[in-house]
Amino acid sequence: MAELITNGSFDNLTADLLAHSNGFTSVVDMKAGLINLQPFWSKAGALHSHEHIAETKYGEAFVRHWYLFVYDLGTLFVRCTMYRPGDNWLFLDMSYADKPEDTGLTH
Repeated sequence: MAELITNGSFDNLTADLLAHSNGFTSVVDMKAGLINLQPFWSKAGALHSHEHIAETKYGEAFVRHWYLFVYDLGTLFVRCTMYRPGDNWLFLDMSYADKPEDTGLTH
């Protein structure tokens, strides 16, 4: 996921997340949830760095990851929630904002 955000490919990101959702969401819902990324990417400028900044596990089958992307004109914090109903981790949801607290990152 981080690589797809780094590349700025809206269609590839949508397709990848949808493929890992186990039917939990639809193409329409996924695109609607990610639609604000396109204007951000067009205005943010060049990507300077990105890193995985936090992980919180809630038992053995639920985890949240936070990433930080640093662009010319600002930062993007991304929270990705995954769950494991069997052997494989699946995408549940993603949120993003320019402030860490808006994605639930409190430390």
